Amino acid sequence: MAQKFYDECVAQKSKLFSTGNENYSALKELIEHLMADFEHDVWKTLGHLRRALHGNFLFTLDVDMDMKNSSKNAIYLDQPIFGVPRSHLVSRNV
Repeated sequence: MAQKFYDECVAQKSKLFSTGNENYSALKELIEHLMADFEHDVWKTLGHLRRALHGNFLFTLDVDMDMKNSSKNAIYLDQPIFGVPRSHLVSRNV
């Protein structure tokens, strides 16, 4: 799952993620380092990424009450909150 996540990120071709981009290169190296020994647990790898990036820049990873069974906790993986409404981010008029 983590390898597929990484492959999908790398597959995206855009100026933001060009190989000449210093931030992208650092992130790629970090992911490759974490995935070098694929014996890592996926959740452990995602936790390392979150800790190394000091926040939820790629995804949010939270533990909260399970929506189906309030006596248990669940892990939730989601997209990050960008601080502006989605409509503003995807609008072609901006």
